[in-house]
Amino acid sequence: DVFLYDRLTGTNTLVSHSATNPVQGSNRNAQASVVSGDGRIVFYWSYATDLVPGYIPYRFVSESDTVGVSFGDGYLFDRLTGKSTLVTHAADNPLRAGNLGINGLAINGNGAVAMYVSRTGYLVADDANTFADGFAYITPPPTIISMKVADGSGQRSVVRSLTVSFDQPVMFAGDPAGAFVVRRGSETVALSAAVTTGTGTTVTLTFSGPGTQFGSLVDGRYTLTVLSSQVLGIEALDGDADGLAGGDYVANFHRLFGDANGDARVDAVDFLAFRLGLGLNNPAFDFDGDGIVGPSDFLQFRLRFLQSV
Repeated sequence: DVFLYDRLTGTNTLVSHSATNPVQGSNRNAQASVVSGDGRIVFYWSYATDLVPGYIPYRFVSESDTVGVSFGDGYLFDRLTGKSTLVTHAADNPLRAGNLGINGLAINGNGAVAMYVSRTGYLVADDANTFADGFAYITPPPTIISMKVADGSGQRSVVRSLTVSFDQPVMFAGDPAGAFVVRRGSETVALSAAVTTGTGTTVTLTFSGPGTQFGSLVDGRYTLTVLSSQVLGIEALDGDADGLAGGDYVANFHRLFGDANGDARVDAVDFLAFRLGLGLNNPAFDFDGDGIVGPSDFLQFRLRFLQSV
């Protein structure tokens, strides 16, 4: 197996562990390994078949064979997630193994580029001659795949949270909330951030202080900025989606109490929705957050009727 020893803490981490148990060794031998300069990524190769969930071993004759074999595959282990990713996979399937092994492992300083040599014939399209070739496996910079306002529905009546989802695990340069800026005009809203990391990272932002009412943003038009310099995957955030690390992410949204359909106006359509929610626990029309839509909420709705932002 491959182990990573941390000189600062004096502890060992099992790198080549079973996909189902981080302290259980894999089912076959591991071989060469290299580590990125920042110590986060380990590139190694192994004959094991249980390092990633759903691994499809090489079949000698056809995909219908019941017996598969591993000739040794390359994997990237991420200390942030504690999981391995299959590098030497078929061009058409990220879980289908290579068929002829690898050697000559190398990795760059932050682990974004892993290089190796292989005779495998289907890592890229049309390379079927089984001659040894050099390959580079490049992990792209993280991107934002979604930004959810409140509950993710069309309503902009009550906005007590924003949820930002990244396509891969990310870390933050400091307090995670410091990577996000919410502004209404020149006013900046105080934020708190709850972070969940799995195959990607999700951050839920909540609000407090001036510019809020009962935990919701006040009425107005807002800009959310995610600061690329404060968000790190293997590389910095690609916030502007140009394929390169760097560039902030910017999204615009609004809040107007009573706006049930997100058109930035309170009108008869919204009144119908409000009336259907009256007397119920409908968070979209619960202005004061007391758990029920009542007279005080109706007063706030009436003040905004036929208004827009």
